[in-house]
Amino acid sequence: MNKEESSKKIKVAFFPYKISMWDSLESIWEATDRDESCECQVIPIPYYSKNADGEIEKEHYEGAAFAKKVPIIDYQTYFLEQEMPDVMYIHNPYDQYNKVTMVHPRFFSTELKKGGGILVYVPYYISGFCEKYENMLPVCANMGAVYSDYLILQNENLKNAYAFCGYPERRLLVLGSPKVDAVYKIGEKQFSKIDEWKPVIENRKVILLNTSITTCLTNASWLEQIQKLIEPILQDNRLALIWRPHPLLLDTMRSMLQKQAEYDTLLERIRKAPNAMIDDSDTAEAAMKASDAMISDYSSLVMQYNFTGKPSYILTGKSENRKDCVFCDYFSNYFREDGEDLSDFLNMVLAGIDPKQQERMEYARSSMANTDGTCGEKVHREICKKVMTGANR
Repeated sequence: MNKEESSKKIKVAFFPYKISMWDSLESIWEATDRDESCECQVIPIPYYSKNADGEIEKEHYEGAAFAKKVPIIDYQTYFLEQEMPDVMYIHNPYDQYNKVTMVHPRFFSTELKKGGGILVYVPYYISGFCEKYENMLPVCANMGAVYSDYLILQNENLKNAYAFCGYPERRLLVLGSPKVDAVYKIGEKQFSKIDEWKPVIENRKVILLNTSITTCLTNASWLEQIQKLIEPILQDNRLALIWRPHPLLLDTMRSMLQKQAEYDTLLERIRKAPNAMIDDSDTAEAAMKASDAMISDYSSLVMQYNFTGKPSYILTGKSENRKDCVFCDYFSNYFREDGEDLSDFLNMVLAGIDPKQQERMEYARSSMANTDGTCGEKVHREICKKVMTGANR
């Protein structure tokens, strides 16, 4: 490729920070990488964990994990003022305002905007619902959303929420979530982790336990409740447990709740059980594929798991929330607060039945845009069109 040909290409830069959240950008990257009219760059950026006082404690860099999947550029050799990308994708909206972690200041959204190209924010999570649009004000105030030229949103309800919070509609693109694309590709992938798990999960029904940060922050007895929850599974040899803590849960326990000792006790209980394991792999994909069902509080992973067709037992919320502002319909799962008993759910999984499956899939697919695996491609095309027409303001 000569200099003239290169200059005609649209230069697209991706700035992920955690490999576990790469699925929110991956299908867009794949579409960009396939497009011969684009020059594609992936620059994993470092981030810092914070202590209880909000002070920077430790630097983290996950570039090596990204390099297994995609060609990367070392952030230390990447200078925005030299590269001048036409498009920049981010999935961290917080800049310096997250209490648990912070990306490198060079890559705050405010700094990226100085590069002059189109800044596109793609949420690293799938939103579920809100009771009223006013509740979305803190989310809409995140710096990455404020400074981005375009936001990639799941559905019209989420667009309406951002519009309510003052965003002009021209910046709000309802194109779905690449995280749904990622679910459809799981079946095609082979995971060495599943082979490692075989001695534990073989000939057992596998329950994925997902724990988010929000509930542990708002529920003082969260750890005790989780311990009580897992005992029926650990004591049933027909079942296996895969616990996947949120990637930032340990940092949260240490920096905000100061409960690392209690957390370590829970980890040890699971590690010693013959039918349980802790999934510390880079992404949730292997656990999603290996499991037969999931237990979770309100979490983005619940929304994503919806699209596997497998059932979830939801610890928080009720199915009646379908009447609220729905961003992803997951309400045809099994809710503890609806009176669903965990033992009944486990017996259902053991029997291989799921009476709500068809209804759940129909609601989920119709609640978001582009749930057919085409979100990444459509985001790529739309943003490239914005570049070519100069419609970036």
